[in-house]
Amino acid sequence: MTYVGAFATSELGPDLLVIESIHRPPRDTIKLCRLSDGHRFSLNPSRVRVLDEGWKDFEKHMHDEVKKHRLAQPQPQPHTIANEYLDGIEAVIAEYSSMIEETSSGYRLLPLTTYIIHREYERSYYGFYTAPECWRHVQHICDIVGIEPPTLKVVRARLEVFSKKRQKAFKLQSGRC
Repeated sequence: MTYVGAFATSELGPDLLVIESIHRPPRDTIKLCRLSDGHRFSLNPSRVRVLDEGWKDFEKHMHDEVKKHRLAQPQPQPHTIANEYLDGIEAVIAEYSSMIEETSSGYRLLPLTTYIIHREYERSYYGFYTAPECWRHVQHICDIVGIEPPTLKVVRARLEVFSKKRQKAFKLQSGRC
């Protein structure tokens, strides 16, 4: 399922991409951004493959970019956020967000926000967990790491997509039994 903020690859190569916009007919194109360097381009939807668990690929990308950024620093830099208060991945998210600011790579904010929402969805998947509760948790994480939190409307839209994907996967698995 294609949506703005989804992680994808294309037939042009294995680079991790994020979908920035979707243009329906008459043009029928998808605007993409390559996360390694911020290069933007448009492709026909048939040439784009949305990753089922792209958030995991983004997590790996985030770890790799933080590691590269650390190695590029001439001497250890104090982190803007006290990492002892964060769990392992939240510390990486905090470093990644500060790296975005330092390197002026704002094109990485959309995928980071999508990742935070998806991570919260995966951690808190219960029938009674509402979109506003998820939004409050996402806002809290965004406040901790110092990025602009998404609106409730954005969180609801992402949760709807994630739920549909999960239901589809569940139906496919239960049909195999």
